[in-house]
Amino acid sequence: MDKWFPQHRPVIFASMTTCSALLCTNPGTSFVMVMQTSTADYHDVYVCDEHRVLMDAGCPWDMHGRHILIGQDMAPPLKEWSARPCGGAEGFTLTLRFAGETEPVDAFLVPTEARRLAAFIYSTYGEH
Repeated sequence: MDKWFPQHRPVIFASMTTCSALLCTNPGTSFVMVMQTSTADYHDVYVCDEHRVLMDAGCPWDMHGRHILIGQDMAPPLKEWSARPCGGAEGFTLTLRFAGETEPVDAFLVPTEARRLAAFIYSTYGEH
């Protein structure tokens, strides 16, 4: 006991940092340094034991700001896609079908947007 504050007992503090996984309130116990390749930006994040086990097991995850998206917080995986030229304008319609979804998502891309998308995919994943 402290002679100045005899009524106080020593307190052991648990981690004051919350897990960085979205909506998780568990204490963050493992430190992870993440680099987002599209921005070349490093983030220091803490994850709880449960999310660390998922990450170490190869569960897909991503960063959104300072939060980790993992499991059901991730976007659904792409099941298939198709593209068709537009008859009335320069560009094409891109149709995306996602796993677990019944309705496809259509997006119209003008040539400049199509080139930007292609450049992003190529710069991120290279030629395969």
